[in-house]
Amino acid sequence: MLIKEIENSIKQKNTQNFLNIIKQKSVEDFLMADQSGLAAVHLCVKHNAMKELLILLESIPQNEQ
Repeated sequence: MLIKEIENSIKQKNTQNFLNIIKQKSVEDFLMADQSGLAAVHLCVKHNAMKELLILLESIPQNEQ
């Protein structure tokens, strides 16, 4: 469900909604893959959403990288 929400916000080019989703979840939540093996980072690349990809990567704490 989370991956679908993220993909919808990327498709709609709704960066604010994307940011809100990321802020509400833990790092483990948005790095987790869906049934097809895609995680949020994959969706950002798939849809050429570089702004969202940067937001995603910047939200990962330094000790998690």
